[in-house]
Amino acid sequence: MNSLEEVFIAMVEEGKNQDPNYKIPDNVKSYCHYINLDRLAELRSRLERVKKMKYVCGSGQSISSRNFNARKSSLIGKIFESMIAAIFDESEMFTVQKNQRSGTSEFDLLITVNQPYKAHFDIFNTINHMVSECKCYTTPPKNAWVAKLVGVMNIHSTTFGLIFVYWQKKKAATEFNQMIWQQYHRGQQPFVVLPFGISQLDEIQSGKSFINIIQSQKTALETQVPFKL
Repeated sequence: MNSLEEVFIAMVEEGKNQDPNYKIPDNVKSYCHYINLDRLAELRSRLERVKKMKYVCGSGQSISSRNFNARKSSLIGKIFESMIAAIFDESEMFTVQKNQRSGTSEFDLLITVNQPYKAHFDIFNTINHMVSECKCYTTPPKNAWVAKLVGVMNIHSTTFGLIFVYWQKKKAATEFNQMIWQQYHRGQQPFVVLPFGISQLDEIQSGKSFINIIQSQKTALETQVPFKL
């Protein structure tokens, strides 16, 4: 156990000794899950600049409009994945592996929940890791994204997945909500698929704890409240 882990355990134990109903406060959550907000803002700004790039047709143009759009789309995807990874890169609580393969499918992030932190947060204490997809499109979130992610979750023996979306409208489509609800309310093996959108990104940049945000999305899932993205 390193010194940061020891400090975290000491903080939690002191709190529990003082109050049997102790709940980990936001400053302690931020301690074990630090996010470099400057880096996050830098990547978000870069993403917005690339999204606004336009193809200019001219006599000296070296690539076609089609190739330009393909390169732009690829760059947007890479920047968005880097931006989401920045939420975890400097965290003690999570370890992230990028661009993972699962059989014939590829998914974007494998997020391991580290001890001793995992045991002290109810939302994570029954899982070892999460899988996630990063989707930055102008089209609405798709049911197929949920189906693919659940398939990857099955292969990787986890019931917890995150879909990070960067979509300008902040209300998820009814069908998308229902698809996620169906995965959670199925039989004895519910799958927790939580969407994380621009609204949640704004909350992180305003200083809200990532752990609190994910808990709010899980509460929306459990109560079938439409997700705000």
